[in-house]
Amino acid sequence: MSKQNQNDETFWEKAVRKTSKEPLVPIGALATVLFLGAGLNAFHSGEKKKAQMLMRGRVFAQGFTVIAMCAGAYFGMKPHDRPQNMEQKMAKEENKSL
Repeated sequence: MSKQNQNDETFWEKAVRKTSKEPLVPIGALATVLFLGAGLNAFHSGEKKKAQMLMRGRVFAQGFTVIAMCAGAYFGMKPHDRPQNMEQKMAKEENKSL
């Protein structure tokens, strides 16, 4: 996709594109928000044990989201023609300079 086309996309088009590329990130974010809302509701109604359990679930969901983001970045940005060792990298750079 060219830079011009990326600038022309709407918010929803960009959201759909990124969600299809890394579907676990929005799922983790939604789970975090749901745990947070339920935990705050339980805290407000005086159910301290339930609120504590839900806040621990929120922390777990946040951790899942961060791991999903890191994994998506690692596997999404890793080039397929990555050199296996330093000698191959140096040879590849020499070929480019010629």
